Amino acid sequence: MLERYVRDLPPAANDPGHPHLRAIPTGFALDAWANILDDGGHQSGHIHNLGWLSGVYYVEMPQAVRDDDPERAGWIEFNRPGYGIPDLGRATVRTLRPQVGMMALFPSYVWHRTVPFTGGGERISVAFDLHPR
Repeated sequence: MLERYVRDLPPAANDPGHPHLRAIPTGFALDAWANILDDGGHQSGHIHNLGWLSGVYYVEMPQAVRDDDPERAGWIEFNRPGYGIPDLGRATVRTLRPQVGMMALFPSYVWHRTVPFTGGGERISVAFDLHPR
């Protein structure tokens, strides 16, 4: 599936200024790891500086992860910087409610984090990076 995704991306000639399309690798290696977060668990804002494409596949979600939650507990959030870098409010923050069986893909240079959740259960996901070879 990942090979098809990369193959089906538009060529950089369609948007020569787009940094992700400009850097489509001709070959890649895959690194993957599991994340198991329990009550109060979260991932702080970060990027994957060695990757080109990052993604996450959701295996299990606690009941606290709901559409109607205004706090978006357990959701993944994009474009809010981490590592103590000040958020100047210029980027549009986006969120996505994870669901079991869903896979989300994004450029590795995009800031992302998980919003903490409470209420029990486990938030289990498999994250991965495609690294240019």
